[in-house]
Amino acid sequence: MAEHLARDPRAVKLVQFHPSYAYEDFFEGFRPAVQDSSGSGALTFALRPGPFRQLVDLADEDPDTRTS
Repeated sequence: MAEHLARDPRAVKLVQFHPSYAYEDFFEGFRPAVQDSSGSGALTFALRPGPFRQLVDLADEDPDTRTS
């Protein structure tokens, strides 16, 4: 049904929700990351996009999805 409504299969993506998802899991949030540049293996936190944010960014980059 989504492909029919969108009229373009490229515009349809499947995202599965889970009751344990938090905002940080679904949209974007800070994730632990190891900083290798100094060689110390220090733990830092990096802002990472979640699945919904990735879809928003893809739609924003596609000129066919512009409304204005």
